[in-house]
Amino acid sequence: MAADTFQTLDNLPKPTDTSSAERPSETPEERARRIRMRGFGELGSLTVQFPLDRETWIKTPPLTSRGLRGKGVVLYFFEESCPDCNKLWPSLLATSKKFADQPVIFIAVNSGNTKQSLQEYLNSVHCDWPAICDSDRSFEKLCGVSEINLKNNMQLRVVLADGSIENSGLIDLAAAATRAISGTIPAAWRIDPQDIPFELKAAWRAIECGHPSSGLAAIKKASKSSSETVSNAARSLLKAVEADIALEMKEASRLQNEHKRWPAWLAFDRMLLQYKGFEIPDEADNLKRSLALDPDVKLALASIKAFETAAKAAEKKNTPAVLKKLRDTIEIVLEKAPGSDAAARAETIFKHLDDQ
Repeated sequence: MAADTFQTLDNLPKPTDTSSAERPSETPEERARRIRMRGFGELGSLTVQFPLDRETWIKTPPLTSRGLRGKGVVLYFFEESCPDCNKLWPSLLATSKKFADQPVIFIAVNSGNTKQSLQEYLNSVHCDWPAICDSDRSFEKLCGVSEINLKNNMQLRVVLADGSIENSGLIDLAAAATRAISGTIPAAWRIDPQDIPFELKAAWRAIECGHPSSGLAAIKKASKSSSETVSNAARSLLKAVEADIALEMKEASRLQNEHKRWPAWLAFDRMLLQYKGFEIPDEADNLKRSLALDPDVKLALASIKAFETAAKAAEKKNTPAVLKKLRDTIEIVLEKAPGSDAAARAETIFKHLDDQ
């Protein structure tokens, strides 16, 4: 991309957070639902933001602050080479199963290792939790956890339903889960699991965790079940997703009407991906296509393409010239395409380069 093209990127609008502001056109119920759907906020100097890069996650699509809205989260940071930690896994997994119907998600976090080695380790201890491969220890630092090693071999952090994060103190998984559920704003499922039959539990959890498309096949199958209980539950899940789509559509349209073109394009793009396979208004794709013609959006997408090209080149050859090009494109994509998955990956790579 030419240098003069980059110079014209300065007019790209920056997204602003108006997620809690009142809007005259919405009902109190819509406002409450919208606020529940916003991302997590800050606690002191810590911002709770889960990694967006797919390569960071194991056993699940990326879980996001937005997707986990309203639920409690227990983060278990552990040292995989610690014999005592290895012996604890049967007890930890048994404890988590006792909270299966409670609004709390258990996430394993391991730092400083490759995704493949962590995946092999988790399989060996039969861990079925979602896991974060924190190779560069950035998530560890973000959560205020001192470096996990053989001397500091495990830590727990609790994310409450309001997004605040706490150090749970003692390594007591049951106590941490109880705390995660019982914050100032109690954690809650959006859909009561007691009403969900076994055949739909996985689909229900996918919806609760913000990746409904992975549960679509099970919902479609269950909707044709001869069991009235199963088919009714499938319809209930479908209605919940349809309500989310309507809200996301309204929010993306608001951004577009306020001329926040890049945030609007992102909102439509993510909605189309997140709810792929469900019935989405044709207007969503049409508006996304229209926004893609906007000069600011075109330049943001071009910066993403330039970064991805530079990142691939750096994987094959990490000469000073190639790394300089990568750094340049990282800076541009962070500035000009904020909030995108590419920007999240760029930030991770940038931290890694900074540590070298």
